[in-house]
Amino acid sequence: MSILFEVGVIHYTHPVVVIIAVSPRFLEYIDFVMGLHLQGHWGDISVIEYEASDMGLLASTSVSSAYDLVEEFEQLGGTVIIVTDLLLAMTIVSMSPSD
Repeated sequence: MSILFEVGVIHYTHPVVVIIAVSPRFLEYIDFVMGLHLQGHWGDISVIEYEASDMGLLASTSVSSAYDLVEEFEQLGGTVIIVTDLLLAMTIVSMSPSD
């Protein structure tokens, strides 16, 4: 696996922490999508958001990605959202509301 940047300090929002407490295997899913994020696979986002992350990577500012939950975790929420601020060396992992 070839990573394009470092995530820095990772912060999980409260909903993510609650889901991990209920389903510890969810952390494995987050690790998996974090690997995609680090490789520049921005996931389930629009073309404009995809291009913005590509530009953020080139400019060393920020990148974001979103990943729909796999079937095993669908009942736990909507989408995992990962935002890395490359300047602050910080990544936030959050959840979108369920549809």
